[in-house]
Amino acid sequence: MKKIYYYSSIGILSFLMVVGISYAATSVGNNVSTGGTLTIDADGSGSDVTFYTDTAGEELLWDASENMLTIDGTDGANALQVTDGNVAFTDTLTVTASITITAGNLTIGNGTPTVVRGGEDAYVEGTFEVDGAVRFDGTLEVNGNITLQNDETIANSSDGTIALTAASTTVSTDFDVLAGNLRVGNGVPTVTLDNEDAYVEGTFEVDGAVRFDGTLEVNGNITLQNDETISNSTDDIVLVTSASTTVTGAFSSSGTGSLGWSVVSGTNTACNTTCGYACVFGIDSEALSTSTIILSCANADADNCLCAGAN
Repeated sequence: MKKIYYYSSIGILSFLMVVGISYAATSVGNNVSTGGTLTIDADGSGSDVTFYTDTAGEELLWDASENMLTIDGTDGANALQVTDGNVAFTDTLTVTASITITAGNLTIGNGTPTVVRGGEDAYVEGTFEVDGAVRFDGTLEVNGNITLQNDETIANSSDGTIALTAASTTVSTDFDVLAGNLRVGNGVPTVTLDNEDAYVEGTFEVDGAVRFDGTLEVNGNITLQNDETISNSTDDIVLVTSASTTVTGAFSSSGTGSLGWSVVSGTNTACNTTCGYACVFGIDSEALSTSTIILSCANADADNCLCAGAN
């Protein structure tokens, strides 16, 4: 039962007091102003509170049983607007629609950005994980490393150098280095790289043709398909080592070098020691009438040696 009391004191003071308990909804048709605290029901036994709008079916509802405030507004219009001050969430904020920041910056964490933000910028202090595609319409600046799906890394090992670390790297289209050098491995080149150069510390394998438009400088040996070798045994001498060598055209020497064979006399010494450059075979002249005179270069019975080049 609800009791309504009206007090009047000849124009000096008048007020309306409603006391008691009501089990039905109470509607107030006029403005209500209170100078103190407004309390709806008691702690532990709350009641729903509904604020209706001018549009049917739209309201703000405090659901006491769900401990939840629901705003049912108009699609495309602001239903909650904070014109000044901050909004703080202690627990998780779950968003099932888009988030649009028309002015200002987005900050996640309490760190300090390294760049000055001018509005419409974002800063994440911790990890930023995206379970989908990412598109950048401008420059992507990374102050650390980029780690790919299988722990491959793209890193800036030093200024001007990009390091790719992976078990294997497959390029399905052109791989262009427009300015700078290409380096594979962490070794030190023996020549100065001055842009548009390449350095490979390990093995460089080409499964196709190779074309050199300039000078080919080899600091080691060249090994052919069947383990034949072209090597520089000493300065100015090129040594071809193979089971047999066939020349279908002219085989000549130009410049100050020489091309030919020489016989060097030895005294029962292995020819690979006697020959100054390379041994072809040894000759045992003491056994000409009794046995094979052709000896291997390592046979110490040779007293004559056929050597490659001038000795």
